[in-house]
Amino acid sequence: MKRIAVLANGPGELWGWCRPVVKALKDEGHGVDLVLLPCQYASGAEERLALLLGADRVVPPAGLPKEISGGRNRADGVLQLGGDLLYGRLLAKRNGSPLFSYSYGPKKGLRACRLVLTACESMAGSIRKMTRGRSVEV
Repeated sequence: MKRIAVLANGPGELWGWCRPVVKALKDEGHGVDLVLLPCQYASGAEERLALLLGADRVVPPAGLPKEISGGRNRADGVLQLGGDLLYGRLLAKRNGSPLFSYSYGPKKGLRACRLVLTACESMAGSIRKMTRGRSVEV
C-alpha cells in the first residue's frame, strides 16, 4: 500500500476530480491524504465535503503550511489536480516523492512532474513541448 497526497484547490476540482480519484486510489488499497489548497472560489464548505469523499485524512488550507514544512505524514506520491504547482513541488520535495499533475495545458512548474496527465492529445502536444519530453499521458 502506498500513501498518496491528492491536492486540489476548488469546489469543482474537489467534486469532479477528487471524488473519482480518491475512490479509485482507495479501491486499489492506497492510503489517501486529501490536501485542500487555498482557492479564491472556495465556498467554505470544501473541508466538510472532502470528509465525505473517503480520504483517510483531510488537510484544510489552514493546515497547508504545517503539512509542507514537516507534518508527520509522508506521502509516497503527490498528485496535484489543480492550483499552483508550487504547493505540490514543495510537498513532493519534503517527502522525497514523485510529483504527478493533471493539467489542461502548459503551466509553470510542470517540468518538476514525473508525469503530467491531460484531457486530450491536442493539449498533450503543447505540454510535451513546454516540458521538453517529460512523460505526458492523455
